[in-house]
Amino acid sequence: MFGIREEAIEEFPMPGVTRRILTYNKYLMVMEGHLAKGTGVDHAHPHTQITYVVSGDLEVWSEGEYRVLHAGDCVVAEPNVPHKVNAKTDVVLIDTFTPCREDYIPARDKE
Repeated sequence: MFGIREEAIEEFPMPGVTRRILTYNKYLMVMEGHLAKGTGVDHAHPHTQITYVVSGDLEVWSEGEYRVLHAGDCVVAEPNVPHKVNAKTDVVLIDTFTPCREDYIPARDKE
């Protein structure tokens, strides 16, 4: 499956967050995310997640460690480990999840 950004559906799952699911299969998902300055997300999920910061400054708390990530930096969130992010500036990122996040699959693809 190709991941054509212009063809991906823009979703707004919560205030300050925009995402586009670029491509996926049952093993892996790639998503583009935008977080507005000041937006925070605190959560855990059963997927391994790698976040790559494309632009902006992103505070990350994971496994008792705190770092500020900048463009070109990345982090791995292990399955079921609580982690938190906060956008210090407007942030663009690429998230990958394995296995695929079934809860993120666009409705048009579930038909």
